Order: sequence, then C-alpha cells, then structure tokens
Amino acid sequence: MLLNRFFNPRSIAIVGVSENPKKVGHLVAKNMIDQGYDKELYFVHPSGATILGKQTYKDLNDLGTSIDLVVLAVPAKVAVSYLDSVHKVGCTNVVMFAAGFGETKTVDGDELEKQLLEKAKTYNISLLGPNCIGCINTNNGLNATFFNTIPKKGKISLVSQSGALGSAMLDYSAAKTHLGISHFVSLGNKSVINESDVLSYLLTDKSTSVIGMYLEDVVDGDTFADILSEVTKVKPVVILKSGRTSEGSKAAMSHTGSMVGDDDVFSAVICKAGAIRADSFAEFQMLLSLYSLDAVPSNRRMLVLSNAGGMGVLLADEIVKQKLQLVTVSESTSEKLKHAFEDTKKITIHNPIDLLGDASAFDYKKAIDLTMKEKDIGGVIVLLTPQANTEIIETAHVLQKIYHSLKFKPLYPIFMGKKSVSEAHQFFEKEGIASFRYFAALPQALSKMIDAQEMKDQRIS
Repeated sequence: MLLNRFFNPRSIAIVGVSENPKKVGHLVAKNMIDQGYDKELYFVHPSGATILGKQTYKDLNDLGTSIDLVVLAVPAKVAVSYLDSVHKVGCTNVVMFAAGFGETKTVDGDELEKQLLEKAKTYNISLLGPNCIGCINTNNGLNATFFNTIPKKGKISLVSQSGALGSAMLDYSAAKTHLGISHFVSLGNKSVINESDVLSYLLTDKSTSVIGMYLEDVVDGDTFADILSEVTKVKPVVILKSGRTSEGSKAAMSHTGSMVGDDDVFSAVICKAGAIRADSFAEFQMLLSLYSLDAVPSNRRMLVLSNAGGMGVLLADEIVKQKLQLVTVSESTSEKLKHAFEDTKKITIHNPIDLLGDASAFDYKKAIDLTMKEKDIGGVIVLLTPQANTEIIETAHVLQKIYHSLKFKPLYPIFMGKKSVSEAHQFFEKEGIASFRYFAALPQALSKMIDAQEMKDQRIS
C-alpha cells in the first residue's frame, strides 16, 4: 500500500467541522491551522457557516475540486455512508475518528465494520482507523488529530495503537527542547491501514531517523517481520508492546478488539528483525530520546567517572549485569592520572574512576581529557551527586564543551538528586544533551542499542 500521498496531501477536506471548541471537528480543524498546513484546506458543515475564519461547504460534492485526503469527524454510521461521497470526488485517502465498530465486540459494531471494509475495498480507499486519533506530519503541516498539543518538528516518528499513549508521548516531547516529531500515526482498529503499511512508508521517509511503535497486536506477522527487517537496516525501531501477561492480553482485547499472540514469539521475531523491545513506557521514551540526540554507544566498553564511591560501585554492578563492560584503564593513563592529581588528592585509578566527594569541575575535565585517549571506549558515563562543595553547574558547562568535541564516544551525564541538580539538567536539555537523574535504566538501554546494532551488522554482512 503506497501512502506517500496520504501523508503528503496537496489538498484536505475536513467533514464535520464544528463551531463548538470542544467537538472533535473543531479541534482537528484548529490543529490543521495551528500546525501550519498551507495547501488547499476545505471545511465541510451542513450550515455553510464561517468557522475558524473559513467559509464552510455544505457537502463534499460542493467543493468542485479533487481532494487528496478526507478527514471524517462524524459519528460512525454517518462516516461509513460518507465513503460514497468520498469516492464520488475521486479521493482514496481517509482518516476516520469514529468509534463503535469491531472493537465493541457487539453485533451492531461488527456489522458496521463489515460495511466499512466492503466500501473501502470497493472504492480502493486507504483508510486510517476507525477508532483512532488521526495522524501528523510536521514537515508539511498536516495535523489531522484532536490532540491539545502542537508538536515541533524533529526526527522521531511514532506509530501507536493507543491514542492516549501517543498523546502522552507528544506532550512529553513538547516539553523537551531537542525532542521533536516527524510523524505521528494512530492506528486505531487497523481496518485497512496497519502497522506494516506505515512502516513501509517510513522506511523511505528522509525526515524520520528513528521509529517508535506501541502495539497491542500485529495483523500479519510474516509481513510485519519482513518489513521490520528491512527498516532496521536503515533506521532503528523501538517497540513497546502490551499483553505480556494474561491480564494484559485481556485488557488489550477489550481496548481495540486485538487478538494478542504469543508474547515470547513476538519478542523473538522483532529481535531477529533487529528492532528493540522496550520493557516500559519510561524506557521507550529514553531509547527514542537517545537515538534522536545521536547518543548511540559505539561498543560495549564503558568508562565511568564519579564523585561518589558507593554510587559508582552500584553503577558498575548494573553495567556488568546488562552485558556491558568496564574499560580497563591502561598503565600509561593511570600514571598520567596519578600525576595530574598528586598535588591535590589520591583518587581511585580504577574503573569507575572515583574523583572523591570534593571533585571540582576542573577535576572532571582533567580526568576526562586524560582518559579519552584510551582506545575503543564505547561511551563515557559521568556520575555526579550533589555534595557540600560540588560544583554542579560548573561541571555541567565543562561536560557540554567536552560533549561537542568528542567523536564516536558519547557522553552520558548522570546528575543524581532533584533540587540541587535541576539547573544543570535544564542546561543539558537546552544544549541537546541527554542527561539522567538515576542510573538504573541507562545501562539496559545502552545494551539494547548495542544488541540492535550488532544484529544489524550481522544481517548486512
């Protein structure tokens, strides 16, 4: 299924535009304007009134021009019957928000879904939904959703079987300076367009650097695996899937009418295809953030610098637990470190390198400058806890300068705490540097990124 015109329409008609600011038809029309869609945009309302500064048309057939995408913000039964009008104006791309179809598990809902499928097939319509939130392409101003967030342009494309999860992710990205969105697609019931169709489109989309997917089921496992395998050769894919437990599977079925397959099989399939499975929404966010900011480790060998001995040891345990490795500091570098700090204090020249509780910003700089000469370091984790004399914001500025000078050695600042380190985290955010308040989740995320890269290298070779 070719979806380039679907996500890059030259003309859009929104049917069911409303004057009521709380109605879906009003929200989607406003979003289209606020997102900056500047091509042909038509509003359809039975009254023909002026809404949001635009004159509406009483019927789709009154437009007198071809339409690339029709957005149906009307009730389920009306939406299905309106597909006849969509066909008459020569349009084959539709977004349908209405619920009340197969997901209801009722006779009426199943019958309505059957009618929908018959018309979509007869008219060769690429239909997103029903029971969905819509779609966004920030690159051309398309925002056929009723979210209350206008996302900024970025590298991440999100495909979600849950509109609410998509809303949460868009809201999260809106609060992050360097975490923008390329595309958002709410799949809904997947009556016509499914996850494989959207993946195929995103494969060649130049504005998408990383893809995040929330799934409750997969329509065609073999097709999905084949397409996923092709996509991960070009760009990373992070998948969050529900239904890992019997209770979760039941919840997924009641949510969208999904038939959830064997979870272990799903994990094995996407792993073989080179995708990453996130264990939680928090990890899903973290992985997408790391990829979006190009904070990708080059290998498993990690170097840790810390001003807290106990925390450094705990982090070391987690690093090894997650199949990462602690770089062994060479004798040459050890001697240089001893010499650099001999006039001030006796630091621990192991990995983690303990700079002690009174470590200054300059101490961090000296240690990083010297250890960066070690070969084959996959990433540098800088752990800081706010102690009596800790130069928190000064250290953040030092790390920012080093971060932009490093090549193929990502820097991961972990500034632990809350109140004392908030300014530093805000600074990192402004500078486009992924920073963390806790270390527990980072090693697992880095390990998964390396697993995916190793799988990709094996398949390509």
